[in-house]
Amino acid sequence: EKYCVEESSTNMCNDNAYTELDDDWRGETVAYDNDNRHDDTQLTPGNWYRFTNYLGRMPEYSMSVYSCGHYYPGYLTAAHPARNDGIVNRVICWSTSMTNEGQACRNARVRNCASYYVYQKEKP
Repeated sequence: EKYCVEESSTNMCNDNAYTELDDDWRGETVAYDNDNRHDDTQLTPGNWYRFTNYLGRMPEYSMSVYSCGHYYPGYLTAAHPARNDGIVNRVICWSTSMTNEGQACRNARVRNCASYYVYQKEKP
């Protein structure tokens, strides 16, 4: 017998519900280091994440590959939600070339937690 649990739209805003991404190498002005690759495409689908330094959130614009200290920098393809929007569906893309052709994209969920956002990559 299976049971369904209604997911509260505020659960993922609790401190223990997400993983903080506070790495020093994150940020628009951080140069890419080929000897120490960083790639957010490897974040675990289904887990919630919060960016806690630099912008404090994902950018809403495309960047070229090797930007922001990343091998494949990620960004939202639409605006962040307002506080009263609850959990919204968005698309996250990772720039995979200098021209951004052939980007890797994945569905995601985003929640505005008042002073910050949390993100969840959809499970395949």
